[in-house]
Amino acid sequence: MRQFQVPPEVFACVKRAPIPMSLTGAVGAPGNQPLLAGSAALFEMTGYPPAALIGKDLRFLQGAESQPAAIAELVRMIELKSGGDVMLINYRASGERWDNYMTLFPVLSAQEMTSHYIGAHFDVPEDGAVEALAQHYETLHDILTTLESARGATAAWRVPLTPLDGLFDQPGRLIDKAARRLLLARLRSVSVGGLREQRRAADVKQDRSTARGFDFSAR
Repeated sequence: MRQFQVPPEVFACVKRAPIPMSLTGAVGAPGNQPLLAGSAALFEMTGYPPAALIGKDLRFLQGAESQPAAIAELVRMIELKSGGDVMLINYRASGERWDNYMTLFPVLSAQEMTSHYIGAHFDVPEDGAVEALAQHYETLHDILTTLESARGATAAWRVPLTPLDGLFDQPGRLIDKAARRLLLARLRSVSVGGLREQRRAADVKQDRSTARGFDFSAR
């Protein structure tokens, strides 16, 4: 099976990103996309040093409570070689569970074949999730549009920004009310059958006095 060389601009973009980002291969069956590069923020978020993650599929971060439906959706995107978003329950090196809202962007070759994936990872907070995600997406948009500007007309690759459709106006700022409503809908839809309810049930089981769920209010 043909292997595609990583465009150096893409590699550098992911490595230097100020938010958690990953670059993985796209050749091979789902579950066999090794991490080729990650930003410092990615390793800080997971608690793993680069040596522990480079060369491994990021399913390494899954654990006992990772949701089969969410994993199936991620597998579907990889099989279709498409982009999109999904909410995954992952685990840090410390064993702490965290909610990873991941946005996946395919890197297309000159033949329009998916050669790699860029992943943007968002650690969903308990409070103010929509506003925090808006800031995450604004930074992500700046990163990827800068990458597009550096690509050049003769480059043999491109990164479609389809997962960001409908969120930005021409200057590259989030369309205020409409975008935040869309972010709210996305967070709810990718919760895969109610991630908030799963979190709330787990908290109640552990300590009924401290049960709480995500604040999905658009601010």
